[in-house]
Amino acid sequence: MLSARKVFITLLVCIACLVVMQGVVVADRLNHDASVNWTLYQLFNFDEESSVPVWFSAIALVACAALLAVIARDGFTRQDKAARYWALLGFIFLFLSFDEAAAIHEQLIPLGRRLVPAGGAFYFAWIIPYGVALAVLLVVLVPFLRALPRQSMWLFMFSGALYVGGAIGLEMVGGAVISAAGIGGSLTAYHLVATAEETLEMLGIATFIYALIRYMAEQNVRSVSPIRSTWRSTISASPPSTFTPSARAAAPLRVWTAPACSMSGHEAPAPIRALPATGAAAR
Repeated sequence: MLSARKVFITLLVCIACLVVMQGVVVADRLNHDASVNWTLYQLFNFDEESSVPVWFSAIALVACAALLAVIARDGFTRQDKAARYWALLGFIFLFLSFDEAAAIHEQLIPLGRRLVPAGGAFYFAWIIPYGVALAVLLVVLVPFLRALPRQSMWLFMFSGALYVGGAIGLEMVGGAVISAAGIGGSLTAYHLVATAEETLEMLGIATFIYALIRYMAEQNVRSVSPIRSTWRSTISASPPSTFTPSARAAAPLRVWTAPACSMSGHEAPAPIRALPATGAAAR
């Protein structure tokens, strides 16, 4: 079983490194020195698509989906009613991973602007359909959250608050900053908000991974199916074969005689070949 604490510390170190790189490349651009290579800026800027921070978040979300799938499978095996909630969360986090990597939410901006006039906090109008979907999901998950162990429930809610606070809350702040000063006149403020936004999202994901691994350890969630476990036990318990190359070399010889053939009325002696015995003879 994974150590929740070690995994969490590793994720925090990765996040800290990404935040430092973000500060370096953004500060360089804002000072107009441009001493940092443009490729390096695109690789580590939080606000760039297909950057290292984006792929880090996408992979971490896939890890959440995988852990949720393991818990769901274990729940279905035990006929736990909560298994369907774990499976639902697994699909949601898998979608969030695709969204993070492909920026699917940005395709919903035109839809959001038809619902609410663009500008201010709703400048990035994708938050409107996503906010509605989040509200529905919270209502659906209330029974599930109430049934969780108390500490797991609070950890799940805290990690969700971090992630949503960054993804939607600070996205609204960034939209308000751009609406007030324009994109060109608010670069410093916008980069600060974007850094805080992505940092909160990554911290929320890391906390959720910690909470999931901790829950799995406390609830003794099996990461391997019973059928596979039984099969492995059977294989490991089966006695090793006693037939070895040395036994084959020491086995008695079996003599094979070819049928005789007729040559001018006389029978010629058949050639004799010696073959090593196999099967039962060797044993």
